[in-house]
Amino acid sequence: MIFIYLNTSIFILLSALHFYWMFGGKSGMQSVLPDLENGKTMRPSQFATAVVAIGLLVFAFICFGMSGNFSNVIPFKFFTIGNYCIAAIFLLRAIGDFKYVGLFRKIKNTTFGVTDKKYFTPLCILIFIDYILIFLLS
Repeated sequence: MIFIYLNTSIFILLSALHFYWMFGGKSGMQSVLPDLENGKTMRPSQFATAVVAIGLLVFAFICFGMSGNFSNVIPFKFFTIGNYCIAAIFLLRAIGDFKYVGLFRKIKNTTFGVTDKKYFTPLCILIFIDYILIFLLS
């Protein structure tokens, strides 16, 4: 259960941070967006940030569903399949796109590259490992 609560909490906190940015918050923005090859920084739209924030809330709900709290309303199979998909997403994010993000990124010496190496990729690996433990212990 602790791994379900851990991943659920991480998703809620990340969602809240994205909502903060969506509503105009600036703190932390300089280190969370990849620097592109042309020297510019990626600038997602407010809509894209909202999609990520809502998606992370959905991830939190699906992860929390593994606790069995909604099994009388929603079939448990939905949560199992959903969590396998989420685990795969975070494994793929940890591996990366071979250019800007993940373990095998080529662009490493930018503010984002350093932050990704220290925080974001390890967080994705942690979430994936938590999912392995969730699946093994459920």
